[in-house]
Amino acid sequence: MHCSRGKKYTVESIALYYNSHQALVPHHITDEIEIQLNELNHKNYSRVELNKTTLRVSQILSKYGFFDATIKMVERIDKNTQSVAIDLYVEQGEQKPLYFCGNSYLSTEYLFNILSRFGKGILYIQPNLFVSELKSIYYEHGFWSAQIHMRQEEGALFFLIEEGAQAYIEQVQVIDTTLPIDDKVILIFQTLNGTTYDHAVYTKVSQEALSYLITQGYLDACIVRVDKVLIDKNIYELKIIIDQKERAIVDKTIIVGHPDWQEKAQFNSDVFYYSFAKTTTSMDN
Repeated sequence: MHCSRGKKYTVESIALYYNSHQALVPHHITDEIEIQLNELNHKNYSRVELNKTTLRVSQILSKYGFFDATIKMVERIDKNTQSVAIDLYVEQGEQKPLYFCGNSYLSTEYLFNILSRFGKGILYIQPNLFVSELKSIYYEHGFWSAQIHMRQEEGALFFLIEEGAQAYIEQVQVIDTTLPIDDKVILIFQTLNGTTYDHAVYTKVSQEALSYLITQGYLDACIVRVDKVLIDKNIYELKIIIDQKERAIVDKTIIVGHPDWQEKAQFNSDVFYYSFAKTTTSMDN
């Protein structure tokens, strides 16, 4: 049996149709959408690329406040010419544009993408929740005194942002109320000294410190809390409270499938605290 895929179909045309409220969609929006659609015209037909373009059209509509827009696609296949004509029907729904003023550190696109996660909920959720969301985002980036004001005007939401100064971490103090802190842990956290606060950076550093403690046998180590102590205007000391808990003790080692390694796997000391580095060294010798 011989199978042939035949010639690829091409996109003969792709057209966009709005509902009876087309006047609500300004020309600069339709022009932006047309640019996306023209990328497919007279190209090889691909459902994957078509779906990507439809998604981009939806994102453009959302960018201009049409969060409830729906797009229906109709394909007309002509087997004689091996071509496909595509019609996209848009029901744009209610418009609620979002405007951001006063933001400098975080771009308008970034802030819009944060709120667009709510999707159609933007049309129905109490706008004060968006203020809380934006404050939380700014807080994570170290703008602990940021102020955000919101007002509604003719169906649009305006967010007036006073970013303030980003928190500066002058020093970090690491504390364990019961056990001495490993110097390596202190050095890891001290990489935050002299930096502006960013929660993503702090998270990466704290994970590195906890991972190190785990390799040293503190398998249940955790950060209890972080106190932010104001030293001067926008200058802080971080007090990181750690609970290392008890260090794990290796009672017995069993190597499944290798009984000849069993004697080598036992440790000489009566009490052997777990350490990944020590365990690896012992097994290699």
